[in-house]
Amino acid sequence: MSTRRGFTLTETVVAIGLVSATLTAVAVATAGMYRACRHVRQESAVGLELGRLASQLRADAHGALSVDVESADAAEGDAGALLLTLPDGGSVRYTLRTGHVDRVLRRGDEVPHRETCRLPPALAARWQIERGRAVPLVSLLLEPGPVGTSGPLGRQPVRVDAAVGLLRLPAEKET
Repeated sequence: MSTRRGFTLTETVVAIGLVSATLTAVAVATAGMYRACRHVRQESAVGLELGRLASQLRADAHGALSVDVESADAAEGDAGALLLTLPDGGSVRYTLRTGHVDRVLRRGDEVPHRETCRLPPALAARWQIERGRAVPLVSLLLEPGPVGTSGPLGRQPVRVDAAVGLLRLPAEKET
């Protein structure tokens, strides 16, 4: 009776091959999970940013006295601006730029607040106003770019609507 004390070269090569294949599969799966996690984080961040922008736009529009859309200035890289006039004489200006929206609050010549909201680069943004209602309705339209440029929100258009002067209506009805 002979006892074996080791493994043959063939057994060792097969074992190393199996371990290598297993580690490769684990590495590929892990990289895919990290990529999916990063994609979900980006979509979540874009959704939160758009939600914050929508909330701020609605609050500003509801308290505004009037609204006006200024034409785009291609030289400065903007796609138009929305100007909301506030009851205290101040104004809020939303300027659409490539990849972000600038919000500037003005009180006379002073700028007490300025902020920027990032937009997905694959979306084209524009303003729209509907004046044929009891109160004007301002809309921010975010539309997908050309085919093949899908961003975090995919190919879905996004529309944010806000009624201008909505907070003034009860006071006007009483008079």
